[in-house]
Amino acid sequence: PCNTLVAKTDDALLPNILALADQKHRQTELHRMITDSAPHLASVVHKIAALTERTDKKSLESAALHAECADALEALNDSHARLMAFLDGERLEVEQELESIRRSMADMSILSIGRSNDEKRLSL
Repeated sequence: PCNTLVAKTDDALLPNILALADQKHRQTELHRMITDSAPHLASVVHKIAALTERTDKKSLESAALHAECADALEALNDSHARLMAFLDGERLEVEQELESIRRSMADMSILSIGRSNDEKRLSL
């Protein structure tokens, strides 16, 4: 019966219950109660240790994933910067080529106007 009582008791309350039992009952009953509850207490301690170990393991895994994500983000940012630099270079080349074509067309237009004026003078 005592073991059942301890098993159904919240682990945080167990020390208070044991202290109360010590006040109300003789030392031998307290000893019997503690002895009966030892397997449960060992189970609780083992459970806490297992949960602590699991939490530590998950923390390490989380830190490793965070570092991996940071590395991937850095690599992505580097790739983006290289791509933008390449595209800026391509844009500059296209703008220069376009300006060259515009100058050539302007030169042809001036030549065309000059020829047209020469033809008009010749026909007079």
